[in-house]
Amino acid sequence: MSALNHMEAVPIVFRSFPVFRGTDGFRRLIRLDRTVFAVGMAVSLIVAAWLVLGMQTRAREVVVILARTASVTLKEGAAFASVQFVRAVPSAAALSSLFTELDYRLDDVREGAAVPRVIIDRIPADFEAMDSPEERKLLFAKTVLPIVLETNMSILKDRARLEELYDKDASGKALDARERAWLERLAGRFEMDGVNLAELRRRVDAVPPSLAIAQAALESGWGTSRLAQQGHSLFGQKVQRPDAGAAVRTGIAPAIPGGDDLIMRTFDSLPSTVKAYIHNLNTHPAYREFRERRADARARGKALDGWYLAGYIKRYSERGRDYIKDVRGLIKTNDLGALDDARFSSGPPWPPAGLKTALGLI
Repeated sequence: MSALNHMEAVPIVFRSFPVFRGTDGFRRLIRLDRTVFAVGMAVSLIVAAWLVLGMQTRAREVVVILARTASVTLKEGAAFASVQFVRAVPSAAALSSLFTELDYRLDDVREGAAVPRVIIDRIPADFEAMDSPEERKLLFAKTVLPIVLETNMSILKDRARLEELYDKDASGKALDARERAWLERLAGRFEMDGVNLAELRRRVDAVPPSLAIAQAALESGWGTSRLAQQGHSLFGQKVQRPDAGAAVRTGIAPAIPGGDDLIMRTFDSLPSTVKAYIHNLNTHPAYREFRERRADARARGKALDGWYLAGYIKRYSERGRDYIKDVRGLIKTNDLGALDDARFSSGPPWPPAGLKTALGLI
């Protein structure tokens, strides 16, 4: 994946300056305007050059989106550059070093530190070759956590509006046409035939990070499986073979062929597989009880607990109760439950060091 695919326009916005009276004031204004323009252009060129020249990715490199939006503002306030930072990370060691640069440590997150908004595109190819299994597990959890948080944030944004409309309807006020249309679209996205506000509230909700990380670890061997490496899939989801009547764009046959018509579903990125996993828990009839227990916790004002809710995903695996036991064991032994309260930092992670230096910010 090329960094150019993620590059956004770099707008330069100039400040408004007071109008000076007289010739001297006019000359001062012209000089100031030229300075602002020159500085603004310099910022634009530095950011563009850094993205185009410094961030070219090669095959099998990991594309790390460091921020959905990021900003660099000069001390004088003369110009503003908005850009999406992209870093090419060719190995697990490089990814670990990046997290170190960001001061991103799970122990700190467990104590309440914010999580940097760092979205990893794929598992590094040399993940399985890491010397320390414990370091690999930590790196995997740190990779998956921000993706789960970002997916949950998108869902919770819709949930906030849904709650407003639910309260409005409960108070006896009529919903207008625009509100009803939004609810219809939301119901469609969550695979409902019509608008049922109570059912929507059960479906439009987050999945605890501890549960998502534990299931991803169990299904993908902490990111080392063939499916995780080749298909960017972490949750073992299956689809029908194309010749069995389902229009499937891509898939990976099981290592040991079975007698059914299923193949392992693949994805174009890790965010795609996390989004599909959460959508599955939020919509599939097999996880109705999971959604009901989650709604009960919300009604009681309780925080979502991944260990508790893991007890209601029995149908995720043919192993049933043994599968639940394994998921809960991973949550407990790896102290993942403390990550259920994780949150993003309020701003972008940081301008990369080279860009900081170029702008004189350090």
